[in-house]
Order: sequence, then C-alpha cells, then structure tokens
Amino acid sequence: MSEHENILHALQPIARRMWWRALRDQIAAGLCLILAGALAYQLLRLFAPGGSAIWRVLFVLVAIGAVAWVVWQARRQLSLARAAGEADERANLKDELKSAYWFLGREQRSPLVDILLQRAAKTAQGLAAPQVVPSVFPKNAALLAVLAVLTGALAWWSPQLAQSRLVTALTAKLDPAQAQTASADAKRAG
Repeated sequence: MSEHENILHALQPIARRMWWRALRDQIAAGLCLILAGALAYQLLRLFAPGGSAIWRVLFVLVAIGAVAWVVWQARRQLSLARAAGEADERANLKDELKSAYWFLGREQRSPLVDILLQRAAKTAQGLAAPQVVPSVFPKNAALLAVLAVLTGALAWWSPQLAQSRLVTALTAKLDPAQAQTASADAKRAG
C-alpha cells in the first residue's frame, strides 16, 4: 500500500465515526425539540383547551421541522481533512495528518514532502478510530431524559389534572366561555 492509500485508509473510519457521533447528537437534539413541543402541547391543552386543534397543528409542524432538520444534517458528509484535523488534535500529532492530507492533493512533490508523507503513513497505521473518536453519551442526553419523563408524566396525569379544581379555577379566571369548554373537556376525558 502506498503512503497515499495508508493515510486515506486510516482517515476514513475516523471520518465515519465522527459522522455517526454528529448524527447521534443531532437525533438527540431533534428528539429534545419534539419532546419540548409535546410538553408544550400537553400544557397548552391543559390550560387552554379551546385551541386544541391549533396546538396539535403547531406540534405536528414542530415535529416535522425537527425530523427534516435531522435528515438534512445527516446528508452532510464529513471531509477527510476534518477527520485529519480531529485525529491530529486527539492524538496530539501537531498537524501531521492534516498537513499530509493537504500535500496528497498537490501534484508537486519534494523530498521533504515525501518524508512527511512516509512519516504520516506510519503514524496513520498506528491510529485506532475508537481511540481517536471515542463513543460518548450525547451532550443533551440528560435534557432528553428530563423532557421524556416530564412529557410522559404530564400525558399520564393530564386527564386527572383536567378535572382538578385548580385547573378549572385557573381557566375560569381567564374567560367564562373557555371555562365551560374546559369543564366539558374534563367531563369527556373522565
């Protein structure tokens, strides 16, 4: 295998792991957005039951937007130059792979460039993608868990909350017509 192939062969798994990690983070962010929308929908349905159809449409639009955003982010490819930069940073290689990758795209060669490429190829063979790009928990996993628990709890207890006197009193203070709708919705939910 040539130096060129060795360097590219080492950078491809690193780029792939970086892409998967970024995709996982984007999916977690999209799920946070969807769960925040679901939580807002549950709260609005509880405290402003008259506009339930509007809230439902807004929630569906937020969910579609979040899914579209994740799909759009997933289509982006990660460059091998970025993978080389990440490998240099993580393995403390002082831009060895990044420089070598840059020189691979140039046609003019010098003895110094050849030495740099040989050294980078040896270094690249010793790199393990899981060590360079370790699997870590998504940054927003705690937020995702909290939103999931809150949304689930509110969805579970919202029929009982809708019948409670506190919610009926709060909606009665807002508008008498909404209070009648809230009380009718509470009776139907029970």
